[in-house]
Amino acid sequence: MIEILTEIGKQTKDGIIKIAELLTKSDSSPGLIALLLFTTLILLSIAYYARTRSQKLAISDMANSILAVSNIEEFAEKYQEIRHDLSQKNNISHKTKHPTNKYRHTLWEAWEEFSETIVLDDIDGPLRLRNSIRPASFINIEDLGFGPGLFRILPNIFVSTGLFLTFLGLVAALHQFAQTMTGGSDNMDTAMQNFMQIASAKFIMSLVGLLCSIIFTVLLRARSNLIDRELQKLCTAIERRLVFVSLEDIGFRQLRAATE
Repeated sequence: MIEILTEIGKQTKDGIIKIAELLTKSDSSPGLIALLLFTTLILLSIAYYARTRSQKLAISDMANSILAVSNIEEFAEKYQEIRHDLSQKNNISHKTKHPTNKYRHTLWEAWEEFSETIVLDDIDGPLRLRNSIRPASFINIEDLGFGPGLFRILPNIFVSTGLFLTFLGLVAALHQFAQTMTGGSDNMDTAMQNFMQIASAKFIMSLVGLLCSIIFTVLLRARSNLIDRELQKLCTAIERRLVFVSLEDIGFRQLRAATE
C-alpha cells in the first residue's frame, strides 16, 4: 500500500514538473503568457464596459420619463400616464433581446414595487403623491443586481494567475538547475546563470498579472461609481416630485384630527 502511494506521489510530481517545463522550453513563453493576460484584460474590460453602458441607458431612459414633469402637482396629475408609459416601454423591450432591455425590465419591476408605497393625497389642498418609503430602498445598485457581480473577483484572479504561473516556472527552473548540478561543480556557474535568467523571466508574468489587476480595479470602481451616481440621481428626481410621509407628519395629523 505504501509503495502504491509512493508511486502515485512520484507520478504526480513528475506530471507537475512536465507541465512546468512547458514554461521553460522557449524564451518567448513568458512574453506570450503576458500577451494572453493583456488580451484577456481587454476582452473582459470591453464586456464590463458594455454591461454598465446598458445599465446606464436603462437608468437614463427611466430618468427622462420622470424628468418630463417639473413639479409635485404636475407629477401627481400625470402619474398614471407616466406609469403607463413606463409599462409600455417595458412590454416592448421585454419582447426583444437587446441587453439594455433586461436592465429596463429589472428597473421597471423595482419601480412597480416602489409605486405600491405611493398614496394619493388631496386632503390639505391640491392633489399630491405621498411616499412612506424612500425610493432608494428599492432602486439601488445591490437590489437591482447592477453591481459588478462576478467581475468583482477578476482583479484577484489576475494576481493569482500571475503568481501561479511564476511559481510554476520557478519549479521548472529549479528542477533544471538541479539536473545541471548533477554533472559536477564545474557546471555551477553556468547552471546558476541559466537559473537566474529563467527566474527573472518568470517574474514578468507576476508583474503583468499585477498590472492587469490594477487596471481592471480602476475600471471596476469607476464604472460601479458611475452606475451608483446615476441611480442616486434617479431616486433624487423621484423624491423631488413626491411628498414624504414621515412618522412626525403622521403623528401631527392624528393629533389635529383628535383635537378637531
